[in-house]
Amino acid sequence: MRWGLAMSRDMGRSRPIQHVGPSDLATDEGQHIDKRHFSRVAPRTLPNYQWGTTYRETCVKSGMTVAEPEDSPENDLIDRLMSHDICYFNGDSRALDRPTAPLAALLIDLVRSRNSRLRSALLALLLRHPEHASIAETVARNFPAGDPAGRLLLLAVLAAAALQSEWSFTFNLYLPGQKRIEVDHLAVEFGLPLPRQDHGRTCLRGAAEQLRKDGIFPVNYVADWENAAHRLIAQLVQEARLRAT
Repeated sequence: MRWGLAMSRDMGRSRPIQHVGPSDLATDEGQHIDKRHFSRVAPRTLPNYQWGTTYRETCVKSGMTVAEPEDSPENDLIDRLMSHDICYFNGDSRALDRPTAPLAALLIDLVRSRNSRLRSALLALLLRHPEHASIAETVARNFPAGDPAGRLLLLAVLAAAALQSEWSFTFNLYLPGQKRIEVDHLAVEFGLPLPRQDHGRTCLRGAAEQLRKDGIFPVNYVADWENAAHRLIAQLVQEARLRAT
């Protein structure tokens, strides 16, 4: 089955992605993250990257062969997600041999995306790579005080932990030995049930309710998050079938 990118109207308060000059934003756990670059921008630090280009163009300049659909911020995000093994947007279950996009910058661009499916891909990314949860929390806490993007990213980390609990059997089957997302402290911080309680369902609904309080429109966050998990699982099933052939 080919998954197409379904574009949706902007239902949140996110702002258009803007790109500026180089920064010292770190991408690895334990490195420094410069708070000055969290206002509205999403800097990138790929080797050979020239400011004003996209991740796709960087791959081309590195001598890699990539498809050439209409260039857009959405396509750039999809390419960068593929470098982190989230491939369901273009119908290909394989992550191509390409440089890994800087994680912190990717998280910032996803949480600020005007496309709800790309924002929800945050959860797919954390479910596929739960070891990134601590980096995501650090990135979230470095947004300026009062920036809704930081709150959204923290709740996305918490929702990913809840989904990991809900789909624990499936993820243990297709991603054996996967690390648990340990964010009980976030549940306490937001006054929500722990992610492991009730198979994560009450935590998931509580996180969605927290975001609905902040929003203007009645976005169905639970459905969006569950959809991201379902699409990731479909990708994992396809990958397992390909390995078996």
